Amino acid sequence: MKQIGRKYMVQDTRAKALALDEHKDPLRFASLDEALAKAIELRGRKSAEAFAVVDDLGNKWMWSAKKVLRVMLSYDTKHVIDEAIDVDWEEISSIRQIRCRPDGTVETSHNIRLPDGPPIPVMLHGRSMGTTTTQRWTDKPQWIERENLSSYVDALPTRVHKLEQRAINEKARAERAEQKTRLQLAAYEAGDEMTCQLCGRQICSKFGTIAHHGYTRPGDGYQTASCAGTHHSPLEVTNDLLLKYIRKYEAHCAETKRLIADVRADRVEVVVTVSPHWGERRSYPYTFRFTADTYAQVVAASEGKLSQHVSFADRKKYYVTELESRLRNHKVVLAELRERNANWKQTRVFVDGEFKAYACGKVA
Repeated sequence: MKQIGRKYMVQDTRAKALALDEHKDPLRFASLDEALAKAIELRGRKSAEAFAVVDDLGNKWMWSAKKVLRVMLSYDTKHVIDEAIDVDWEEISSIRQIRCRPDGTVETSHNIRLPDGPPIPVMLHGRSMGTTTTQRWTDKPQWIERENLSSYVDALPTRVHKLEQRAINEKARAERAEQKTRLQLAAYEAGDEMTCQLCGRQICSKFGTIAHHGYTRPGDGYQTASCAGTHHSPLEVTNDLLLKYIRKYEAHCAETKRLIADVRADRVEVVVTVSPHWGERRSYPYTFRFTADTYAQVVAASEGKLSQHVSFADRKKYYVTELESRLRNHKVVLAELRERNANWKQTRVFVDGEFKAYACGKVA
């Protein structure tokens, strides 16, 4: 099978992403020289260290702060070079390091065998092994020039670089989102989908009311079994349900604020809920209510479900924190509802089994 040659791509190192063309595809080049030329062109427009060249194996050509081109080899490439090089164990040690010069020449470092000398102790990590040797090796590894990088990796099959795959995925997501938007707009224009008053999503409404659907609450973060906007008129027709829930959450916020003040002033009981043990086969939690005067008795009667090492003051503080979190969640939902209701006006009316445009009190 004929192998496809290496491909080279330009990387925006600041964004940790590949440079894209007008079609949102990664810039790909068949030769390193072409890719380097494009990277130099892009570097001339932005900061000097902004762009590099990366191939599909993960090898990277980039410029240092002193504008010197250097090459960083990937782990896979180093492994291929390591397997391809034959080492004469009598003359040099195993490969210590592998690097590549900008001109493509590969270099490997080794300890070099020196002429034998008088017997000396064999040392390992600074400790004598109890034997002697006449061998001598260089203290510092020496660099040995090897073949060109292309001779090692050109035969490898082309791969998809992780940054290239990310760009492909992002383009696909953008295309799916654009297609979804077009379909939703077409469905909206046809009257098949309208806006739910409570969750604000486009939901099937071709029969005049919003179809059954779930709703991920912004404050609670979980999917409800059904949205309360189900089987009500869409927002394009009326905002009556939206106004009802705005008043409901305003009341929730006011009531929670009063409860927090009463708890802090010791005017109401502290409420603690404890989840049951998994082996109890109990689907609802234990609820305990107490004041400072009754706390000790409630703890004693809780059969160990309330720890005796937690003081009433701490229980009260935890309860207030829980109420404050509840208040924040209510405010998030209320802000969302108010924003949806801002500058609302009726734009559709359901007449004779279909939605029609509505403006200035007249059906278009």
